[in-house]
Amino acid sequence: MPCHCGLDTVEVCSVCAREFCVEHQSPVDPKFCSDCLTVEGVELQKEPLIDAEGVKHNGFHVTNFGPAYKTHARLISDMSDSELEEHILDLKKKVKDAEAILDHTRVRLNMAVMEGGDRSAAEQRRLRSLGYKPLPTNPGAADPTRNKKMQATVSKLKMLAAAMGKIISTPEEIADFAKFLKAAQDAANKGKVKS
Repeated sequence: MPCHCGLDTVEVCSVCAREFCVEHQSPVDPKFCSDCLTVEGVELQKEPLIDAEGVKHNGFHVTNFGPAYKTHARLISDMSDSELEEHILDLKKKVKDAEAILDHTRVRLNMAVMEGGDRSAAEQRRLRSLGYKPLPTNPGAADPTRNKKMQATVSKLKMLAAAMGKIISTPEEIADFAKFLKAAQDAANKGKVKS
């Protein structure tokens, strides 16, 4: 019998007993359908480690709960010795693969955070070259409107720009407009000195 979407069935869900295809397999465990076991629905319960004498230790006792895990516990207990060995090897491989993906994702995240920090530092250097003295910001935050003084200055710049018919919103536009105003002020000051 085909899956409800019309594709060929690959498995029968251990929770709801519906047949499902590859497209409707759970990404967490292919023995379950995607309706019964979702990534968001993987629930872990953490409890402090307490021994038989009632002494609390560092760490947590982590247990899974929910209908899929109750069903999974029953399935494991019903496995033969060879099926259990195969299941353990399969789960070890999945853990190794998941750890490799986690490591890869952490490296990519660190690269992105470093790039954000580099961009923030470059933005601060650019603003300092325009006469601003911004406070240090969080890595990745290239927004020069972090401190109150700067926010007030930016507000005034935006109002002045709006009065001149310009709309500025990005840090680059704000810095460029400030540079334009400084050049205009310098030109006006030079005109006053000559007269």
